[in-house]
Amino acid sequence: MNPKELKIKLIESDIKATTIAADLGVSKQSVWQVINRQSKSRRIAAAIANALGVSLESAFPEYAKQP
Repeated sequence: MNPKELKIKLIESDIKATTIAADLGVSKQSVWQVINRQSKSRRIAAAIANALGVSLESAFPEYAKQP
């Protein structure tokens, strides 16, 4: 998913970045930076994917296992 798709899915699912951030003990900005691909954090990316009910690899293809 690209950042726009992630944002739309978060809105549709009524999931707030602040909730994900609070659950992880990180800032809301950190969550948005991962969504916008401005920084990398597998832990935050996994939490976002989990909240959306999708796999890490489908939400963040850069974490797909390389053959």
